[in-house]
Amino acid sequence: MFAAYYLSKDGHEVTVVDRTSGAVRASVYNSGFISPSFSPSPIGLSRIIAAYFTRSGPVYVSLREMFRNPSWFQTALRKGISGNEHVIIELGMKSLALYREFLKDNKVEADVLEEVVGLFKSADHARESATELKGRFVDERETTEMGFGGFGGGVLFAELSLHPRKLVERLEQILVDLGVKLLRGKSARLNVDNDRGVIEYASVDGETVKADGYILAAGSWTKELCEPFGYDPHILPARGLVLIYDTAGEKVIDYPGLFEDEGITMVQHDRTTLRMTSFFEIVGYDSIFGASKKKWLFDSATAHLIRMPKLTLVEEGMGYRPCTPDQLPVVGRIPRCSNGYIIGGTCRQGLTLAPAAAYLISALIKGSSEPVLEPIDPGRFS
Repeated sequence: MFAAYYLSKDGHEVTVVDRTSGAVRASVYNSGFISPSFSPSPIGLSRIIAAYFTRSGPVYVSLREMFRNPSWFQTALRKGISGNEHVIIELGMKSLALYREFLKDNKVEADVLEEVVGLFKSADHARESATELKGRFVDERETTEMGFGGFGGGVLFAELSLHPRKLVERLEQILVDLGVKLLRGKSARLNVDNDRGVIEYASVDGETVKADGYILAAGSWTKELCEPFGYDPHILPARGLVLIYDTAGEKVIDYPGLFEDEGITMVQHDRTTLRMTSFFEIVGYDSIFGASKKKWLFDSATAHLIRMPKLTLVEEGMGYRPCTPDQLPVVGRIPRCSNGYIIGGTCRQGLTLAPAAAYLISALIKGSSEPVLEPIDPGRFS
């Protein structure tokens, strides 16, 4: 949707094909954090593999997925985010600036909060992170005043949190106002001439749709759209869970918080809405979270609340993070294809990186000098 936004602003005629319809959109179930400072903290492969043997925490990978995707795990062992942290931060900071511009220009009402806090059980770890990431260290007393208990300290950043559903709904309306054609509830298949290296047309539920350029931005399902090219973007789904509660008008926490040791995010969007998110599970497209996992998230999150009103569950949802083995995005031109582009692999930073990735693609299409950074170029998996 952000790609459609920037391309439309550049004067292109844009059509968005989305096989989902109505309220069935994974993006409304993310944490709502736009925080580049949290970006360089990957979930390492050693932790992912070790998680196979410990099913109680937020990270889990099934043995079946290891056997089904050996090249993904082999690549993860060879590659790593180490040395490329600056790329994620650079993209994230670009996105943060683009978000501020977008929110201002379009009068988006999405419960925007201007500061977020990372919370640590160890005060020393919090101080180290504050120094490394240039945030403000907050001690145990201050985290308690924010509404969080059981933390030795934290790091406060002047970054954003917002209500993802309100953002998505407003963004869709903006696209309609810009004249973008939205084809919802329809599936697309690309017809590719690999000898000439071009996409000839898209087949949308049997109807032929021709264009000058085609962008693949289907999240965790991007890999299957790439099959006609003989190209594997190395994107696997890693599912996450969100639980949304009504607080009966009580103010529970003062800042959106990331519990660094547990891998949990918590944000109160307004006076009544409290959102909890967690889990990084590579289990294919299994959409069922059992009662024990929901209980783990609720118990682990609320154990840190100083103010504990009666919470009523009003919504739960899940989504699949599109993850690459090096946990870097895949943004740029599809290898050996002159008119095909890809935006994917943003993993746990989908909301944070969306505008920057879309902006890079729009710049690439209009031939500007804006570089597509080598570490995120699709050719690295070619």
